[in-house]
Amino acid sequence: SCIACTAGKYKADVGNFQCSFCPNGSFSNLSAASACALCPPNHFSNTNSQHGVSTCSQCPANADTGKEECFPCPRGSFASLAGSLTCQSCDPGSFQDADGASSCLHSCDICREGSYSASEGSLSCTPCEAGSFQDAAGASSCMTCPNSSYINSTGASSCLACPANSSSSPGYRECLCAPGFSFDPDAMLCLPCPTGTYKDGIGNHASDSLVCVKCPDGTYKGAIGSSACQACPAG
Repeated sequence: SCIACTAGKYKADVGNFQCSFCPNGSFSNLSAASACALCPPNHFSNTNSQHGVSTCSQCPANADTGKEECFPCPRGSFASLAGSLTCQSCDPGSFQDADGASSCLHSCDICREGSYSASEGSLSCTPCEAGSFQDAAGASSCMTCPNSSYINSTGASSCLACPANSSSSPGYRECLCAPGFSFDPDAMLCLPCPTGTYKDGIGNHASDSLVCVKCPDGTYKGAIGSSACQACPAG
């Protein structure tokens, strides 16, 4: 007599041959099946035991279904629910540098102050460039330092105020001494030009001719901190 195929097995054709196991990615929960059914979305089967596959297993959190097996979410993405059909990219301002994450909120790290991630699916955060800053965590961009402030290092969470007698434009990495003042590297300050010297431009460096220089012949400067020399009076 003929014996019915048990659950987990099938036989598609007429004949005296044995029942076959359901292939990976399919199942049969009935006896005497002539075909196996495909696993539904977010489920998988990959075990051909002595009893066959009678049910499909649900994909765990942090994996994406591939019918025969569940695949770990790649870096920069996550799946927070069991049975997920797809992985989601980490939002800008967060990143994930490991496979198989279950959440960008917890498993993906939030970018710290002084750094950012501008796009979805980031693998790391980028430090703010010199002249810019970010004072909040989870940012997707950095902000430029405002007028009269600066920062000359990367990864800053704030900008520094320009010292007295100097100024800067937005995004500057350094402050520049005002006319009549020159930068003293020892004091790290803008000091007034001594009597008999002047400086008529904004800047700090000798290479830019922005240091105090002597007044030319026929002129003088009687007060410190001048930006121009005066002509000598007649006589």
